[in-house]
Amino acid sequence: MKSFIATAILLAGALQASAQSLTVISTTSGGNGCPQAAPPTISVTSSAISYTGPSTWAASTGPGVPITQSRANCQINVQVGIPANWRFRFASTSVPVTASTPSGNSATVTETYFFSASASVSGTGTSTITSTGPTTVTTPYSPATVWSPCGGTDAVNINTAIRAVGSAAGSIQVTGAVNTPIIWETC
Repeated sequence: MKSFIATAILLAGALQASAQSLTVISTTSGGNGCPQAAPPTISVTSSAISYTGPSTWAASTGPGVPITQSRANCQINVQVGIPANWRFRFASTSVPVTASTPSGNSATVTETYFFSASASVSGTGTSTITSTGPTTVTTPYSPATVWSPCGGTDAVNINTAIRAVGSAAGSIQVTGAVNTPIIWETC
């Protein structure tokens, strides 16, 4: 009976936390993966921040390919209102990609997020791809303790960087929405 009550309390808290929402004040973006001429579409819900960059968001490597084409990033900055007595963080970001990684090549997806009020503290993670074809890469953040302020306003910055690595012709392209689920906590 005690475990049932404890489970019910945990579920009620989880439902209450998932009912919180951010108020979007403004959005900006930058990076060679999402240039100002083709800004990403940004979506903010109570459960995630997502964005879709242009279909040209890609990186390639190989003979004759300039090193500058081996990396591409897109960083979004979302100024948000945070509900009183609540804060949030992220545990991971998922990115759908198509990669071409012949033998000896690889591709990486590096994720970083931070809050402008404490920009020196960030969560980051890198995933490596050695297969060819479409896949969804979920990159966990470390440390997993980078929280927003408790209530008020702040800007959250999420940067997704892709990189093609190797001497043979290879590539990586973002093929859909970058999705970062929100974890809520009372404070």
